Amino acid sequence: MNLTKLATALVAEEPNEARIPRRSDLRGREVRYRDHATLLSDFDWNMRTLSMWCALCTVLFAAQALAATDFKEKLKNALDQTVSMIGKIHARWAIDQYPNFLKSVTMSHTSWEVLKVKYKEKIYGSLMGKKEKFVIGFMGSSVTAGHDSLFNQSLTVKTQELMSGPLGALGIELDSRNAALGNNPCMPYDFCIQTFAGADADIVHWEQMYNCFPSDNRYIAVFEQFVRQSLALTSRPIVVFTGSSTPNWHEKDCPKDRHHEVNGEEKNLLTLLKSDPIKLVSENNKFIVDQGFNQFHSLLQKYKTAGIQLWNHEYYAPYKCMGPYIPNWGEGAASWHPSVPGHEIRAAHFSYFWLLIYKDAIETIIEELAGTASTTESLTVLHAKELKHIDQEHKYIPHSPVHTMGAPFPPISDKLRCYTTFDPVADLSLKLDTLVIPSGTNKPAFTHANIDEVDHAGTIQQARQRGYKDYKIVYHGNNENDPLSLKIKIVNEGNIWMCGPAGVWGKFPNGYQQFWEVNTEFYLSPSSSNFVFDKEKAKLFKYVHRKPDDTQTICVDFTEPIKPGDYVLTVVPVSEKRIMIAYILLP
Repeated sequence: MNLTKLATALVAEEPNEARIPRRSDLRGREVRYRDHATLLSDFDWNMRTLSMWCALCTVLFAAQALAATDFKEKLKNALDQTVSMIGKIHARWAIDQYPNFLKSVTMSHTSWEVLKVKYKEKIYGSLMGKKEKFVIGFMGSSVTAGHDSLFNQSLTVKTQELMSGPLGALGIELDSRNAALGNNPCMPYDFCIQTFAGADADIVHWEQMYNCFPSDNRYIAVFEQFVRQSLALTSRPIVVFTGSSTPNWHEKDCPKDRHHEVNGEEKNLLTLLKSDPIKLVSENNKFIVDQGFNQFHSLLQKYKTAGIQLWNHEYYAPYKCMGPYIPNWGEGAASWHPSVPGHEIRAAHFSYFWLLIYKDAIETIIEELAGTASTTESLTVLHAKELKHIDQEHKYIPHSPVHTMGAPFPPISDKLRCYTTFDPVADLSLKLDTLVIPSGTNKPAFTHANIDEVDHAGTIQQARQRGYKDYKIVYHGNNENDPLSLKIKIVNEGNIWMCGPAGVWGKFPNGYQQFWEVNTEFYLSPSSSNFVFDKEKAKLFKYVHRKPDDTQTICVDFTEPIKPGDYVLTVVPVSEKRIMIAYILLP
């Protein structure tokens, strides 16, 4: 029974006022007198009430003790499950015999603590009775999308399998969300965090090293925007960058000597794991920065409280054909894609270290509750403390980007709203079709379809059979179609970006062409409830494609900043070639 209702029930009965005789005093005021029977009756009622309050106190203290016991039992059970899963991963990959598994990640001590605080906030919320969810938004390329394997064998599914039990033991639902796209340039995708990963993401994962290289300083502004657009989400996610390469081999590649002796460096990895896992990732593994992320030094310095983690999944290569690193490791996968065991080990790398931090969070909470009464009130105070900590972390983020796209690119708004036709999309409110309105002519509308099916229908059919989620759906049309009108809202003054698809490395079906290559016109009109496009009354809106020789630069920016307000942007094809619209980014 609800304790509040119980307390109300126990004290609800009062003395029978109607039976108490009354008279008037000399001044005419009504007073009560009590005969002997009435006094005895009131005495009995007072004693009964006192007994009820004593019973209530006993119930309350018992309930608090039971709740405290329940909380502690839940935490102990979750800790046991977490330790068990870490042990299973350790055994599956024979880490004691092949310790390079432990070299897969580096993060600062602060980054460890940032994820730990996020876990603690979720745990306290769940103990208080809230429905908590922990979301990992896996953005990336065909590597993360799972191409060449079945989707249910991909790293996102495997991560779900490894981590859902320990988190679920504390009532936290895990959502390992695949938001990756094959053959996918970094711009604009890396600016579209909410669209693909979701506004509720707790970890946002980047994997596009084949498209833009973290060792190339030309892309550092893009990586910073990935961080800034992530941190603009209300969920305040952890930002994870990971390499794309996962070594593959076949039986014919195996060395004759398949025996491995653990060397001194590897023994040190195992020693640090047992004595100080934070030191393992924050100091011992710092070499990862210079082995693939050497342009990240300024980001790591300026965005300390973003919880940035850097991952490399290549260090198991020396164990080729040994132990769990089986001779036919690369079977069924292209050389640049993870095989089935390749997806499994990527998921194991993430889960092992993320669960170590989760274990640290549980152990800390057990210590925090040891000296206090584990009541809802005390949990509320501790939960609020973690929320405040998360909020304060972001006060130390630079107010403006350290790196810019550079001339002639316009400034990028920190809170871009990115609408797209592509799948998979986590935030359905950011599907581009939600902006489309009739233009008011009698011509056929633009077609909304996957143009890859024109020349590659068999490939798309196979992709569906394998369960893949990523599809390049676009709006396409030509001068025989009704103009494509989009009802847009500008929140912050800035520049609009419009993008097409990348095609198959810049190639499209016959008769299709990027809109900027055939002089497509754009017009800006005031928004109205009964909009009809009128070219004479609308304003011609000029744009520029900054890198015409680069097929992976798929966006134009409109040269004139636009002030906040409601507008209609109309796309007017002027060619018989079918143009394609895939994204619009609004400030």
